[in-house]
Parts: sequence; structure tokens; C-alpha cells
Amino acid sequence: MLDENAEFLTKEQLDQQVARLNANGFQPLDAEWEVGVLNAFGKLGNVVHEPSLQGTAKLDLLFTADDSSSFLADITSVSDEGFEERSPVKSFYVELQERLKRAGVLYKGWRLSIGSHPAKYGEPTIPAIPLRNEFSKEIFNGKFKQFLRAVKEQPQLSATYSVRTSKTAISLTYDPNGQYFTTHGPVYSQALKKNQNPVFNALRLKAKQLKKVSYDGPKGIILCDGGTDMVNSPPHSSFDFNFNAVDATKDFLRQNQSVDFVILISSVPTEEGLQAWAGLPARKVDVTVIVNNHFERVPKRIRELLERLESCFPEPDNTASGARETIRHGYNPTQLRPLAGGWGMSATEVKLSASAVLGLLAGVVTQEELFRTLGFRPQSTKPAAIRNPFDYMLSRKMRLQEILVEDTAHDESYLVFRFEGQDPALSCFTNPKA
Repeated sequence: MLDENAEFLTKEQLDQQVARLNANGFQPLDAEWEVGVLNAFGKLGNVVHEPSLQGTAKLDLLFTADDSSSFLADITSVSDEGFEERSPVKSFYVELQERLKRAGVLYKGWRLSIGSHPAKYGEPTIPAIPLRNEFSKEIFNGKFKQFLRAVKEQPQLSATYSVRTSKTAISLTYDPNGQYFTTHGPVYSQALKKNQNPVFNALRLKAKQLKKVSYDGPKGIILCDGGTDMVNSPPHSSFDFNFNAVDATKDFLRQNQSVDFVILISSVPTEEGLQAWAGLPARKVDVTVIVNNHFERVPKRIRELLERLESCFPEPDNTASGARETIRHGYNPTQLRPLAGGWGMSATEVKLSASAVLGLLAGVVTQEELFRTLGFRPQSTKPAAIRNPFDYMLSRKMRLQEILVEDTAHDESYLVFRFEGQDPALSCFTNPKA
């Protein structure tokens, strides 16, 4: 997309986008959406990024169709990070997993329960979790370390670690017969008011930007999901008391008649994604155009092209919330990820992530870690664990014929190990007439 966008972006604009994409933290998510949106519109017509208009704001998109009709829009992303800053539940979960992993007990059976502080009627629930700089004092203290030592020394016994203070209410239970890590806690990121939530706030800021320039044509806001529950939550009804992104957007348009439309863009799983093994798309970019009551004034050609926008996006690798959690876990795109790939097997082939093999040979991961991740017995205790396919080929004394590199549409390659017939170096002599 960067290569294609270079046709209408200046070197300085590309420099800015590349710097944001290569940055640490959550900034690359916003930059990715900007690159993707500009690229999609570039397939439909003429795109000018940060056009020279009379005014004090630099806006993201001036789009012109093939009939010379145009519109002006600004791009923004919205997330629930404000909720996380107030109640860092996700950061706590990440740090807890890291500590259990370092202690060598992450892959046991764990159950985490998080309580909540009393909330006023009509106000969102507040999880009973301290601020990040208080994790060590409140939770990960000497008593927690003693609890982990007891689990390691007597892994056959159940154990529970609880914290009850004015700031914290958590309970962590170890079950030697458990297979998963489960979490129970309050829902704290719901929007209980349609004009006081992350979506409405993001739209209001962009509306102010649009008013800072002089432009007579249609104006819109392109709102991208940067990781907010409002995008996927149900609409407000007598049974659902919270408001979703569409609810908030409609109320925003009612209050802001100068904005003709809002385009809501998100990455969502597809129904075919349940059959990802069959090579079908696992996710797609979903586009919803939410219009004001005077949308008919927008040129017909623009309205037609907006209906085609969804088809101009490539298949995404992740959802926005999933990407945000990946970053929260310390993701670095330039580092080797030996445990990120999968594997496959047929009667004569074993296919394994190339980075997994490289990580194993480099000593970045151990054989036990790799086999546990892939679900091979006996290292993995998953119910669906199977026999190591390489061990199976070796037991049949199969001859390794060749190893091929198979590229994918993603940032991953596979090594394909092909076997054929008996290996004479491993097999006994046989009677050719037997």
C-alpha cells in the first residue's frame, strides 16, 4: 500500500507515515488505518492528502471522482484506551501472564476473578484494579511470590491468592486439573450515554478540524476502529442499555449538520473465517456509511463510490482490538517470532513455520517450548494434542527427500519437509523378491 500510495503522496508525507508505522506503542495502528484508507480511495478516484485549502487545519483527504465531483474528509481512529488508563485491567492481565510464565507455571489451570467498586446509577462500572505503578505494592508483592513458590513446590494441590483492599479486589486460583486460563470481571467499557463516549468525542474533535478550512463541497469523517468495544456491541434497545458506535454517530450527525456523512471502518471476522484452514478469508474490512438527513445533496457518483469502498481493502491479519493487545504484550515487528506460525501434515509432508525452525536452531526457543506451542504430545497437555509428526516419520523410517520454502500472503513462510519411501540408512536389509 505504501508503494501504491507513493503515486499521490510526497516524499515528506511518506516519511511521516513510515515514521509512525515504525514507532513503538499504539501509534502504528492509527497510521495503518490512514495508509489503508488513502489506498482504498486511491483505487476509486483521485486522492490529495493534506490539500492546500484556505484555513488553519491540514485535513487528510480531498477525494475527486471521475465526474469531477469531490468531498473533503478527515481520518481518525478511536479506542477504549481511556478506560484502560483509568482501570488498567488489560495491562494487569499482561503482567500477570508474564510473571506466571517466568515462574514456569503459565500453562497450568488458572482462574482469575476481578471485583468492582460501587458505581452510581447510570455510571460505568469501575474494576477494582490499582493503577499500573501500584501493581507491585498492591498485588505482585512478597505474598504473591510466596504463593507462586507454593504452587511450584506442590503442583498437585489447589491454591488461591486473594487481595482485598480499598483499591483492589482480585482472586487468582490455581487448579491442577484445569486446562485453560479463564478470567471473570466486570464490563467497564460500555457507553451508557450516546453523547459521552470515545466515539462521540473523536467525531466532535474532527468536526472542529473541518470547520477550520474553507470548502463548499460535501464533508465527511472517516472513523476507524482502533480497538473499541462500541464497534461490535449491539445497538441501544430496551434490553441493551449501552450505546454502540452507530448510535453515537447518528446522534453526532443530528447535532452537527455541517458534516454530511461518517464512514465507520473496522476489521471483523468473516463467516468463512471459521474455515480458515480451507484458505478462505478469515477477516475483512467492514465499511458502514452513516449519513445525515441531507445526504441526498451529496453527488450521486460519490454515493456510488462509497458503496464500493469496502471491496478496495485487502484482507486484514488481525482485528483492531487484537492488534492492540498484541502490542500490549510487547510486540516488536522487527524481532523473530518463532512461536507465531502454525504447522500442517499429510501422508508424505510436514509443513512448519520457517521462523519456528530458525528460532529452534538459534536457541531462541527450546524444543519443549516449540512442541508445547504446536500441540505435540507429551509436551502439550491440550485435549487435542497429537503425536509429533517428525517422530511419526522417523518411526516409519521415511527418507527426507527435500525441504522447500513456501511463501504466504502474510509475513510468514513455511518449510515443507517432503518424505518419500524408506530411508536405506535407517532401514534393515530386505529381500528384493519378498
